[in-house]
Amino acid sequence: MMLGMLENGRQGVVTRIVGGREVRDHLLRLGVIPGVLVKKLRGGGKGPIVVEVLGSHIMLGMGIAKAVEVK
Repeated sequence: MMLGMLENGRQGVVTRIVGGREVRDHLLRLGVIPGVLVKKLRGGGKGPIVVEVLGSHIMLGMGIAKAVEVK
């Protein structure tokens, strides 16, 4: 399942990043990497989402969120 599809309040472990080098590098700088637990706090639809990762809240556009596969 892609990160953007998680329900608000649900969490998952990042299993894979689907995207080019620029996308992977951006997510790496934010701490969104395979093996890390992420929790979707709010958002979705056409707008950005807010997730908690490694104790920080970050905002991701839906295009980037669709590149993050979680389980």
